[in-house]
Amino acid sequence: PPIFVDDGSGGYYGYEGGVIFQSPLHRLDAGAGHIGLSLFIGVCRDLCVPVQFDWQVDISAITR
Repeated sequence: PPIFVDDGSGGYYGYEGGVIFQSPLHRLDAGAGHIGLSLFIGVCRDLCVPVQFDWQVDISAITR
């Protein structure tokens, strides 16, 4: 579960260790398509570093 971290300037909610966010995917039609993810997060310890990650894959590569 998320934890509240009081950093002295208002605080924030975050996670310690690994975390998995799940989301169901529903195919709208039988045609080809792709799944994409654009993620912007802060990786923090004593200082937060912004990280951006973009990922895309064709559906045919992950379905049988």
